[in-house]
Amino acid sequence: MRSVNVPCDAAFERFHFDGAREHGGLLMTSGQIGTVTGDMSTQLSACLDAVEAVLERAGYALADIIRLAILTTDLDEFVRHWGVIRDRFAPGTVPPNTLLPLTRLANPRSLVEIEATAVR
Repeated sequence: MRSVNVPCDAAFERFHFDGAREHGGLLMTSGQIGTVTGDMSTQLSACLDAVEAVLERAGYALADIIRLAILTTDLDEFVRHWGVIRDRFAPGTVPPNTLLPLTRLANPRSLVEIEATAVR
């Protein structure tokens, strides 16, 4: 099993858990938030940037994602900004996903967090 971390990841530095773990060609990321400022669109883009950074660090790409888990504190606002996720992937290739509405995330200013599972 291999641990994968992006240099200077604040969550790793503070809590000492991995950004991702890889085993046998399967990579599972921790929840990525990217930023806690801005609106839903800004935070979604930052989440996807953070997911992509962990994937790249491990030698994977967005095209390798086979599943997403999306956690949000504002379901309606998320749905209005679904295009941010859809547009990040090649046409027709948004991975299967689960959308979970929550009262709050670990950082109370976070609107959204994304976990990814990738395979090669």
